[in-house]
Amino acid sequence: MTLRRYKHSVAGALCATFFLVGCSEDQRVTFNDEIKVGVIHSQTGTMAVSEDSALSGLILAIEDINRGGGITIEGKTSKLVPIIEDARSDADEHGWVTESLLGDSEIKVVFGGWTSAGRKAMTPLFSSGNALLFYSIQYEGGENAPHVFYLGPTPEQQSLPAIDWFLAQGHRDFFLVGSSYIYPITANKLFRKHIEAAGGRITGEEYVFLGQTIKPDLIEKIRASMPRGGVILNTVNGDSNESLFREMNRYYVNRKNGYFSLSFSIDESSIDQWGAKYFEDAHLSQGFFEDSSNDKIKSFMRKYKNRYGAEKKLNDAAVTSYVAVHMWAQAVERASTTDPQAVEKALIGSSYEGPLGTVQVNENRHLTREIFIGQVNSGGTIEVLKSFGQITPEGATHQ
Repeated sequence: MTLRRYKHSVAGALCATFFLVGCSEDQRVTFNDEIKVGVIHSQTGTMAVSEDSALSGLILAIEDINRGGGITIEGKTSKLVPIIEDARSDADEHGWVTESLLGDSEIKVVFGGWTSAGRKAMTPLFSSGNALLFYSIQYEGGENAPHVFYLGPTPEQQSLPAIDWFLAQGHRDFFLVGSSYIYPITANKLFRKHIEAAGGRITGEEYVFLGQTIKPDLIEKIRASMPRGGVILNTVNGDSNESLFREMNRYYVNRKNGYFSLSFSIDESSIDQWGAKYFEDAHLSQGFFEDSSNDKIKSFMRKYKNRYGAEKKLNDAAVTSYVAVHMWAQAVERASTTDPQAVEKALIGSSYEGPLGTVQVNENRHLTREIFIGQVNSGGTIEVLKSFGQITPEGATHQ
């Protein structure tokens, strides 16, 4: 297989690329060594807007750790040096850049990936146990690839409680719309089964390609299948969401006419990038919203906005990615080594208290975590309507 590396940023280059506020401070800290960490996120293509937040969370965590003296192993301090690759919003590219990173024997951990297609191109390359993969994005569940940590929420954590919330309010008609790849298709099979078992009805199911501009014919299918209104369950990923909500507003598929939407891949950060006016009244289910009275979350928000600017919105992907780096770093110090299998052992059962609240790594390398449902207001901020509490995903059964 041909290896292709598009971005290979280290120390000084990272400062130039990301304008790291902490770079000058980090350089005043004396380190005994360096630890390379792989980072894979799309910085170009249809997923770039979404993945920017996850990359920002990773970089902030690395800066925090370096500013605090790095990682200490047997009394020696090491600076984290991220090696960043652009997956270019392409599933195959995820495999190529992963193989490129793992060709460096000094890289024992990789953080990143977004779409399930991209993740599945990456996970087989970790089967040898020579490195760990941390995947921090919501996905369809049911996977347990060796040496991979799934920190994003599964449907039983993120989606089914939110669907039950709508069912409890008397909604019975649901239309499924998603991107044409693994996560939406698999999740929608689960949604259909769950809704029909509860006495609800799926009135239609449609898929669009990643990056595709939504056309009026899709909106007409929604209106025709639910003439009196209903709930649109949205698993569209990436910038297609902008045209989806623009067209829904254009054709009055909105709350005034009895239509509600519940999305699982939209958050405050993406709404800020696309503009709030089309998303008013939309419902979102995520593990993090900025609407919080928690002092630790407020402190983290100040740190994030001081680093990236007051206008940059936080989201679940950014916060989970931040937590992933810190959990790995703490496990390295507990294990006194970066050896992947020793670190993996130290991670199982461990917990971390931070901007996601208290989270815990389970035996299946998934995370017990809190999930919320929120509603977008006219200014683009999210009002939290309900917390579903701490939810542990069931054990994964297949690779």
